[in-house]
This record gives sequence, C-alpha cells and structure tokens, in this order.
Amino acid sequence: MITGSPVFDGMVVFTIAVDFTKPNVSLSARAAFVNTATGQTHGWTDGDGGMWSAGTMRKLADLRSALESDLGAKHLGGGGSMEQDRKASPDAFSSPPDGIGERLEAADKTPSV
Repeated sequence: MITGSPVFDGMVVFTIAVDFTKPNVSLSARAAFVNTATGQTHGWTDGDGGMWSAGTMRKLADLRSALESDLGAKHLGGGGSMEQDRKASPDAFSSPPDGIGERLEAADKTPSV
C-alpha cells in the first residue's frame, strides 16, 4: 500500500437511488472525491443503509412530495405542480421559498442552486 496526502478537497454526489416500497426507505448515493481547482475526480465512494441523518430523510420526504406534485399535474390534470402554484399567485415569490433546494444551504447561509 502507498500512503500520502489526498489531492482532493471536495465531494460531489452524482447519483442517488431511492426505493419507497421497502418498510424502511432505501436510499443510496454515489459520490466522487474531486479536486475543486482542477476538476479532476480522484475516486468514488458509496453511501447507503442507515447512515443518513434524520434531516436528510426529511428532505427526501420533501423531494418525494414535490415529485408527486409535478407528476400529479401531468397525469391527474389539476394536481398542480410547484411551478404552476407559484405562477398562479402574483405574490408567490415575496414569501420565503419552500422547496427542497432552498432548505439546503452552505455553512455561510447562502442558498444552494
């Protein structure tokens, strides 16, 4: 084995898989170790099982709800998607956003994109 100091300084999630049909929701993710200065990937890691925090699972429930809302708008006619709901109300953007992306924020409190 060779040892040394890592040349990566970040981690990026590339894929997730979710199965809501199991008694305990199954969530797995595949992430890469990256060097943010060069963009190079230096390895992969997986996360699954019981490693997810309660906060992550709450956000997953929010994501599921948003997906169901969008699918309902397409397939159930009148189910209303989040985007349609915002367009319907002229002051929708004056209130704090309530989607999953707006709840994920950096340590400096800047919203995620």
